[in-house]
Amino acid sequence: MRRLVTAAALVLTCAAAAAGETALTGKWQGETGAGSAIVLDLKVAGTALTGTLTRDGEGSPLSEGKVTGKTVTFKATIGGKAEVFSGEHKGDELHIWLERQGPAKAVVFTPVKSKPPQR
Repeated sequence: MRRLVTAAALVLTCAAAAAGETALTGKWQGETGAGSAIVLDLKVAGTALTGTLTRDGEGSPLSEGKVTGKTVTFKATIGGKAEVFSGEHKGDELHIWLERQGPAKAVVFTPVKSKPPQR
């Protein structure tokens, strides 16, 4: 019985991790407080977060990306300056902020919906 409970817990943990990977992987769009368009193109594998942050057409690869539950952290370069970002996945939104500014200045991202192919 103990083995069955342990196996069930392991399956649920793996399913939750896979759901987290699926939920964050993809393109997210938002707008800074100053009105700049910003896009995150994310890929999650386990707890590793990779991808690109693009602001006003200027892209920067993410480094040191990590996912822990609903929390994300990563580094990217914006305007020639290396920045540390933190964030939280909340339902269909991803709230991301510069670590030096805190959550009160978060940019709210929503998933980019893919367009169906033209016929």
